[in-house]
Amino acid sequence: MDTATVTIERRKHGRLQGKDGALVSLGAEIKRMWHLIDISKGGLAFRYLGGMEEPELFSELVLLTKEVSFFLEKIPFTVAADCEMDGRFLSRYTLRRCGVRFGSLTPDQSVQLQYFITKYAIGSPLREKARIPGPDEQVHPEGRALPNGRGRMGMTA
Repeated sequence: MDTATVTIERRKHGRLQGKDGALVSLGAEIKRMWHLIDISKGGLAFRYLGGMEEPELFSELVLLTKEVSFFLEKIPFTVAADCEMDGRFLSRYTLRRCGVRFGSLTPDQSVQLQYFITKYAIGSPLREKARIPGPDEQVHPEGRALPNGRGRMGMTA
């Protein structure tokens, strides 16, 4: 029996890869800085050393750059995923990837976050995956699903 695995993407916004020097710090005080892996308007992922930090104990983070040309603090978040990565540091610490979802941002934080993404992220969104059409949908030549074969999505006949 042939089975296919389908990954369901739950993010609302595509992630962009963080540039070198884009950093994340957990909490109000900057004690440790971690490498930003990717970011979007809805959240981010960073690499950290397991045993040195416990992201789920924090509720706010700081976005900054290594030369401190950008600094955005008090960004509310919740941990969405935290998993071990390949590799170790000093044979004592495991490398971990933590994905977080942003909480409610102030208007100023939203503007500053968009600026940070524009300036300190690269590439095109990392998640643009095609949606698999349902059993009663036809597919448009450009790849869009058409509901019940009637016109375009959202339009009625």
